[in-house]
Formats: sequence, C-alpha cells, structure tokens
Amino acid sequence: VFTVCWLFVSADPRTFAAVIMGNPLFRWFGRRSYSFYIWQYAIMICGQELMKYSKMDYSLKVLLQVPFVFLLTEISYQLTEAHLAFFWRRFTRPAPKRHKRHSRRRYFLIRVPIFVLILTMVTCFTLAMLQPANTADRAALEDRIQGDLPAMRIESRVGIVADHDELMAMIAQSEGLTELQQGDQYDKTTEEIFATAVQAFPELKLTEDEKYWLETQPITCVGDSIVESAAVELRFRMPNIDIDSEVSRQFYDGIDILRYRKEAGTLHPQIVYALGTNAVLSMDMIDELATEFNTHDIFFVTTIQPLADVEKNINGLLLEGAEKYGNVYLIDWYDFAKTHSELFYEDGTHPNFNGAAVYAQLIAKHVAERGVVRDNIHVPEETESAGEETVD
Repeated sequence: VFTVCWLFVSADPRTFAAVIMGNPLFRWFGRRSYSFYIWQYAIMICGQELMKYSKMDYSLKVLLQVPFVFLLTEISYQLTEAHLAFFWRRFTRPAPKRHKRHSRRRYFLIRVPIFVLILTMVTCFTLAMLQPANTADRAALEDRIQGDLPAMRIESRVGIVADHDELMAMIAQSEGLTELQQGDQYDKTTEEIFATAVQAFPELKLTEDEKYWLETQPITCVGDSIVESAAVELRFRMPNIDIDSEVSRQFYDGIDILRYRKEAGTLHPQIVYALGTNAVLSMDMIDELATEFNTHDIFFVTTIQPLADVEKNINGLLLEGAEKYGNVYLIDWYDFAKTHSELFYEDGTHPNFNGAAVYAQLIAKHVAERGVVRDNIHVPEETESAGEETVD
C-alpha cells in the first residue's frame, strides 16, 4: 500500500516525493538495480559456503558480503549496461563512413573480449562454489546420510562388506578428509573411535560416577536426521537410551511423540530433545514442551547448519528456553563443534563417523553430569575398579 501511494504522489515531477526519488543517489542505485539483484544472491550463497564453519555473527557475515556485491555490481554494470548503451548509440547514430567502421572494430576488439573474459571467470568461480566436485559421489553420500544404514556403518568400520574399499574412496573424495580422518579410521571399531574422540577432546572424558549413571539410567531421545546419523554412537555411549528419530522431523512433532510415550508409560525421566535443524521453531512451542513435561529433565541440543540466520534464530530460542525453565538444559553442540570442519560431512550439518562419536560423547557428558548431581551418585569401589578398563 505504501509503495502504491508513493508512486502515485511521485508521478508528478513537481512534487516533493518526485524530487526525493530523482536525487543522484537513488538514480545511481536505480540504474544498477538489476545488477544488484543478480549478484546479491550469488554472493550470499558463496558466503554461506565459505563461512559455514565460522561462529561469526550473522550480521557481520552480511556486512562482509556487501563490498563484494557493490564491486561486482559496478563491474557488470560498466561492462554490460553502460558500454552496451554507449555502443548502441555509436552503432545507430549517423557517422561518416571513414569513422563508422573503425568505431565498430575498436569496440569489438577491445571491450567485448574483456567483457567475455571477466564474465567467464566470474561464472566459473560461482559454479565451482555451488557445485560439488563429483555430483554422483555427493548424491550417494547424501543418500547414505539420510538413509542411515547402521549395519553398513558398523560393517564398513571392520571391513566386512565387499565394497568397503569403494565406500572409503567415495567418502574420502566427497569429504576431503582431514588428518584426523585419514588412515584406517573407517576400519576402527566404535570403541576405538570413541577413544580417538576423547583423546581429541579431553574435556568430554566421563568420570566413573557418570559412566555408572549412564549404564543404569534410562534416557528418551527424540531427534531428526542428526540423531539418526549418530544413532549407533548414541546407543554405544548410553546403553539404556531409547531413540525415536526421523529425517526432516520438525520441533513440534516431538511434542506429540512425548505425549504418546507418556500415555504408554515409556517416557523416561531424562529427555534428550535434539530437534530444531529443520528451521520451524517458536517460543510458544518451547513453552508448551517445558510446562507439559515439567517433571522431566529436558536437554535441548543446539543446531549447526550453513544458513547462519536460521542457525542464530533457532539456537537463540533454545538458549532462551533453557534460561527460562528450571527443567530445561542446553547442550551447546554449536559452540562446541561449529569451527571443527573435520567432524562434519560436506553439508556442514550432519556429523561424520568422528563427529557422531563426539556428538554422542557431548550429550552423554551433559546428561550424566546432571544425573549424578540430582541422584547423588557415587560409584561402589568394585564397580569403579572394573570401570577403569573400559573406554571413557
């Protein structure tokens, strides 16, 4: 409505609105509006890819992209709209025969090759950023992540399946493995992978009291594809965990699942609520969850994804919920792992083998810390001495 009214009052060039719209700054933006439209999306996508493992604030990420948008907009405007308009005027206006042919030849020999070269370079750079190196391998990798075949994940570690070498080559080519993932990492057992994770992150090592608590206490876990891809590791670290996960599950879907389990008598006192990756979340949902299940300890797990604005909004709401309710606790997966690209697949969201172990270890550590304090757990001496031989 405001736009229509503004256009109506600025139609007459004598009005104040027309004077404002006709100032040099607005004219400058107006002439380049299409170039701005083209470049802002390309720069946004490239920025998300380049900074997907950065904790930098979303507003700062946007500010860093602005100079590149202006620069590429001006270059494309000068090379296309300005020069093409100039060429069209030179081409259509009457000119002496001895100058006309020279003018056309000069334009084609100088300006057109430069324009084609720069446009080709920019196009190649954009396509390289947007497209994975191997589309077939990338598609196969995504299918394996989303499908979450636990049997294949276990067998691939111990070298049972026939296509084990091919699978390892595909993963290595698609991920670009770092030093932590090199060698025989995918030949290791789950226990060995957890030992590597604890060695890399000593702060996640469990105490004997925490290990004892995890081995004796049941836990309910509701999650999406992140939990689905780390289900094996979660069950290894927390033997009594009851996982209910599904790809693309929304935050509000988990509330109905908890209601059903509560009515069926299968809802445990500890709830790991790892939902929010799929972007739909409001404070009303958190209020409903926290108040309806106020006799349970609820552990929110923050999300990691390339969309920085969505990531910031979701994690901010989860933090607000944890601060608002005494029965809600925050497991900050974002703060812990965001800058560790070696823990993720190429999408920057789903944890790989190492990442799944770290993810499970982090959740287990936080849940067990709360459980030990609440239940005043102290490991019997015989249990403590036996536990020293197990992996942390």
